[in-house]
Amino acid sequence: MKDVVSVDQRDVLAEGFPEAGSTHNPDGCHAVMIDLPQPWAVIPNLPKCFTASGGRVCVFSPCIEQIQKSCNSLRSAGFTQTEVFECVSRNYDFVHSVLNVPNFGQKSATDLLNGTYVFGKSDVTEETNSVGKTYKKHEPHLYPPLDKYLASTNGSKGKHGNREDGCWVAVPRHKDTGHTGYLAFASYIPMCKTELTPSTAVTSTTDVQGNEGIDQAMDCSETNQ
Repeated sequence: MKDVVSVDQRDVLAEGFPEAGSTHNPDGCHAVMIDLPQPWAVIPNLPKCFTASGGRVCVFSPCIEQIQKSCNSLRSAGFTQTEVFECVSRNYDFVHSVLNVPNFGQKSATDLLNGTYVFGKSDVTEETNSVGKTYKKHEPHLYPPLDKYLASTNGSKGKHGNREDGCWVAVPRHKDTGHTGYLAFASYIPMCKTELTPSTAVTSTTDVQGNEGIDQAMDCSETNQ
């Protein structure tokens, strides 16, 4: 890793990041990641760290006020294409779920799912309550059968059955610990500076009537036939 990784310890708030051409940054870098208490303090010197073609910077801050100050500093330093993303941590729990068919008095859930359902009342069972009164009861769900699938929420009273009728789903947690975070990305693109040669120099001329005009001198040759 020593051919591609260089480790240096320095106070970047006081000394800044290594400039292009230095020992730890001989060719210039393409990107810089900043996670500092005051990231806006080191941004003005970042353009000196990039290669001749420019580079990208990523700034992390836990609060939006710091990101606002960093974006103002990026704009003042000549950075463009600034984007800010909010980092929101949200964890999910994976649970096995079965979409049961509620029993509203239909006779068969299988026929209902297959499209061959014919209206008819479902079978009922007689049960006796605590006061000794007998009443009729419908099963709360028809599919899958309770003897084939027992939910794990039954605890020690139930057993895990076949789960080919269900699927795994992701359920977000109602409350999760964490803190806010923001990432700001920006690009530094050096301005193209070209020197004007005598053949492309722009000169100002004044005509006979006093009107000023701009003429661009161009090299040309004429061939006399």
